[in-house]
Amino acid sequence: MSDILENGPRRPKSRLRYGALILVGAAVVAIIAVRAGQHRSPEKKVAQPVSRTAAPYFGPAPTAPPAHQLKGVPLGRDTQAELLLAGSGLATVDAGSGNTNSVFALNLQALQRGSFITALVRLHGGVAASVTGVGGSVLLLNNHGSTVRTIASAPLVAAAADDSDLWLLGAAGDAGSTAITRIDESGRVLAGPTDIPLGTVYRGTPAGLVGYSARAQAVEVWNTSTGKATRIAAADPHNSYLDGTADTVAWTDDSAACHLHCIRVAQIGDRISVRTITLPAGYLVSAQLGAGAISRDGTRLAVVADETAHRDGPLASRAVLSVDLASGATRIVPGTAFAGEAADVRLSLAWDPDGRALWIADSDDRDAIPAQLGRWPLGGPLEVTTTRTSEVGTILRLDP
Repeated sequence: MSDILENGPRRPKSRLRYGALILVGAAVVAIIAVRAGQHRSPEKKVAQPVSRTAAPYFGPAPTAPPAHQLKGVPLGRDTQAELLLAGSGLATVDAGSGNTNSVFALNLQALQRGSFITALVRLHGGVAASVTGVGGSVLLLNNHGSTVRTIASAPLVAAAADDSDLWLLGAAGDAGSTAITRIDESGRVLAGPTDIPLGTVYRGTPAGLVGYSARAQAVEVWNTSTGKATRIAAADPHNSYLDGTADTVAWTDDSAACHLHCIRVAQIGDRISVRTITLPAGYLVSAQLGAGAISRDGTRLAVVADETAHRDGPLASRAVLSVDLASGATRIVPGTAFAGEAADVRLSLAWDPDGRALWIADSDDRDAIPAQLGRWPLGGPLEVTTTRTSEVGTILRLDP
């Protein structure tokens, strides 16, 4: 399976880059600067006096580091992280001795032979990844990244309430329904297969599977034991699941009341409650994959947010927002505000298991521009280190 996880082609170009041909020269200069390891501030071209015997001379070309990179202080000396990098296999970012924080990254963009990873689910023993292809394959990467094996066949997977189980999702006989099968980490079938009337499944909870029902035009909880659905909230068909835990699920939609400017958060227990959190004026949830991450204690949501001059206009800026799910208070994570073309960088998010720090990776598809890994300890500055590759897939942090 190594050919699936390594050397995947670059992600598709965005609309910004198609219209930015005039910036090619500047990009080449930035690439040369990074390869040379230079990080000086740009120098203006200054014309020297022209003598009768010498040709005109201009100062050296600008050598500024790429503008898209995360800004912050070097990663803390007590941090060590492992990354599975797109095209580079497993790499280690070592900032000193101390705690070991394992961070795995898998490419969610196109891979070789027309396949791509459609979903990632954290399990006790590693990470399950659904990979498209003939019938679809479900891979299990163990916690130390040393083995990858196929445990099932399915086009999609979703998290179960228990981190030792996994839901396989497939096409059902009826439109707007999903075929579900629950398996364990070895691939052994625990329940199903059966069809449920959810067109999109978000994840499993103790109360049942949460997802979008086209029939009800709402987000519902489907109790797999009783076969009954409980309505959570109305939702537009163009809804987007952000992230969830066993008792918290977050999504956004394009309804007239939201238009991607808000986040719906459902608390699922003996009773179900839903609240709406509105992003700061001008921001909307980014359309990129993996735009949200809920801390494991369910208290905070990190989300990639875009700012545009108007709803369908060009991207003006991109930033990572931290949302307190209890108060609704929102703040921009320091060092993650990108403007103009720099906003076209892909940002990946993951929380420490204890919820005390947020991990952020930025990556671009321009060769030789290193991606960066950042760790934000909530109250302090963003800690940053440079990776060994120019592209990092979506990151998923695991327990050491």
